[in-house]
This record gives sequence, structure tokens and C-alpha cells, in this order.
Amino acid sequence: MNRKFVGMVMGLALAAGIAAPAGAEEGNWGNAASINPLPLIIGMVDGQYEMRLNSGASLPLRLSYWGWDLSSWKYTRIAVGGAYRMFSDKKALEGLYWGPQAAFNYNKATYTDVFSNSADVTVMGIGVGVEGGKQWIWKGGFLVDLGASVGYNLQSDAVVKVNGTEYKASGGAGIGFGFRLGLGFAW
Repeated sequence: MNRKFVGMVMGLALAAGIAAPAGAEEGNWGNAASINPLPLIIGMVDGQYEMRLNSGASLPLRLSYWGWDLSSWKYTRIAVGGAYRMFSDKKALEGLYWGPQAAFNYNKATYTDVFSNSADVTVMGIGVGVEGGKQWIWKGGFLVDLGASVGYNLQSDAVVKVNGTEYKASGGAGIGFGFRLGLGFAW
């Protein structure tokens, strides 16, 4: 993954964290931003912006990007999604939550050999499911979000192009599970 991109995302997250607590009214948070540090190990950026809708609900919006270029191989994955979180103690952004979620993803892989022969594979998918977890917010706005999800995922037919000739492979569907760790700030 491009080091400048990762550096930019980390810099923005740090800047948001420094600026966010200034306007925060403890216990009455209106917004939150977090990043999942685990995917950074493999060069993926996975972030979330969450806004309070009312005293018992919030709307998290998510974006993730993963791209790498290793010699003959290139891979890109972009996903966008969202959820509707309901909080058990009617204190939106803090405590136990559950609710529906949905996401869309785009994936493309390219292989080019030493003779400039190439193969591209493109797959898109959509998933719907439910999530649950707990979010803690401490004085000053620092937050930790631990969550899990289960969903049903549909993948499009894979479009495979080999030296200009196009082929299709059947898509698929299945149940998927997820885990979320979010570190960030609320304000």
C-alpha cells in the first residue's frame, strides 16, 4: 500500500483526535470517528464516522481501502457501508448496541507476466446483516468500540479478462462473520 496514503490517514485520525475533545460535552457526545488498527497490519485502512440520531440511536458510516502492488500482482479493494445502531441504555454512542448493517465492495486483481500477458479479475459484492457490541467513551472523548457481526453476502459473477478476451465465472453467496475493533474520538 502507498505509504503516503497510510501516513495521510493516520495524520487525519490524529488531527481529529486532537481537535475533537475541545467541543465535547462529556456524556452527551454527538459524533465519533474511529479506525480499526488490526487491518493496518496488512495495509488496509478501515475507518468509521458515527453520528448520533437521537438519545438511543446512531448512524455509523464506514469506508475501507486496501491496495497493494507486488511485482506482477496488483490488488484493490474498496468497501462502503453503514449501520443503524440502537443503544440499550438510551445513551447513544456509549454502551451496548445492536442493529442492522449493509455494505458494498469492489475488488480488482491484475496479474502481468514478464511477456506482458495480463489477466484481470473484477468482483463486486453486497452484504446485509446484524451487528452488536459495546462502545466505551472516556473523559476527553477517547473511545474503544468492540463489536461482532453476522451477515449474508452476495458476490457478482467474476469478470475475468485474459489478454483482452473476457470470461465470466459464477458469483456466490454465503454467510459471513466479522469482528470490529475501533479506536478513536468522540465529540
